[in-house]
Order: sequence, then C-alpha cells, then structure tokens
Amino acid sequence: MNPIRPIHILLVCMLALGSLFQMGCSAWRERRDKGEFKYEEPKLPPLAEPDIIRTQQYLRETPSGRLNSLQPTRIAIVAQPDFVIGSDPTPYLRNQVKKAKQAGAPFLPCHYYIAPEGLVLEGVGAEYCGFIGSRRVGDALLVGVLGDFDKPTNFMPTEQQQALIQLCAWLCAQHSIQPSRIVPATEISNEAEPLGVNLMNWFGPTQTLRDRVTQVLEKNAPKAAKQRKQDSRQESSLFEGSKGPSSIMMDDY
Repeated sequence: MNPIRPIHILLVCMLALGSLFQMGCSAWRERRDKGEFKYEEPKLPPLAEPDIIRTQQYLRETPSGRLNSLQPTRIAIVAQPDFVIGSDPTPYLRNQVKKAKQAGAPFLPCHYYIAPEGLVLEGVGAEYCGFIGSRRVGDALLVGVLGDFDKPTNFMPTEQQQALIQLCAWLCAQHSIQPSRIVPATEISNEAEPLGVNLMNWFGPTQTLRDRVTQVLEKNAPKAAKQRKQDSRQESSLFEGSKGPSSIMMDDY
C-alpha cells in the first residue's frame, strides 16, 4: 500500500477549496440576479411635520431660569455620542436636563433630539434659544442626533436618517432657512462634540444632508406654492366679507 504523501493531502484540500469557491460564486451570482445587491437611492420623506414626542409626554422636568427668544437663520446638528444605541432615550434626556441646568441653561439644550429608531423628541421650545455647552445660541435651531458615529462601522440607522432629513426639511420650510445653512454645531461653538466620522460625512464632499433636504423642498415646491396661493385667496375673501356697511361708507368718503 502506497503511503499518503503530504502533496496528496494538499491536492485534496485545494480541490475542496476550489469546489467551495465555485459554490460561493454561484450563490453570489444567484443573489445578484435577484437584485439583492442592487443599490437603491433612499426614499425621500414627505415635506411635513414629523411625529414629535412632546416633552410633557416623557419628561418630568420643567424649565428654570430665563428663556430668551430665538431668531433662527440656520440649523445646527449636534452630536450626542454618549448615548448608548439600543437604550431608552428618556432617562438619557432627563440626565441631559440636569447637566444643562448645572451649566447654566434653563432646560434641554437642543430643540429636537432624533433617536436611532427614528423617534423625534422635543427639547426646549423652538421659540427659545438653545445652548451648546455654556454658550447660548440665538440664531440656530439645534438638532441633537443620539448615538456614537465616530467608528467607520457606526452608520446612522435608516429610520434615523429619514427622520433627520424630514425634520430639517420641515424646519427649513417653516422658518425660511436655506439648506446651505444646515451646519455642524462645531461651526458655532468649540464646546460642541465632534460629529464623528460617519455623521461628518453628511457634510463632506457629498453634502448628503443638504442635498436630501433640497430634494424634499424642490419636490414639494409646486404643492407648497399652490397651498400658499389658496391660503392667500381665503384670507382675501375673508377680508372682503368682513367689510360691513360702515366700512363701505368710510371708503366712499
């Protein structure tokens, strides 16, 4: 009987690996033909106010101190990297209230918070100034994004991306803010947390966030213009109908 030589074992292993490789390639081609690896552009959210969870629904805290009026001309994205993805945002935001008050802020520092599940939670009222660290911000709506996106593998979940785009588009429409005025909070204050690699990419060469918001606004521009025209006509008819005899007599003079 001929002894089994190492070269024979090596040949058998190579044949087995070759067979496994061919099987893997066949499975990959089958999944490719079914379209499983086809890239699809994310669907644009509607131009509408997102479902916002109000503070009275999840917080037992109230503002303390003076609330200053806000005149928003831009939107700032604020990183919240100490939030643990998968945890409940309620205790986290209650803790944020305590930290903010210790730093001199009257309430939650941001106007809105977006959780990984796509939940939009209300912070300080949109008519009042928010805070970045100890600095009061009087010209920007602050949107906090919950989660640590500093690692290359830490991407925002799809639900969170959609909520961020929808909220920013709605705020732009409500306050006449150009998408180009959506900025990282680090541009406003050096006390802001860095956005992290993956979140900062939304402001990189691709301009993902601004472009998506622009697309939502442009897609809904005709509808919005038509609605404004209808509202204007209704206001005019109400004004004409409110003219009584005394008003007409005064106009005749």
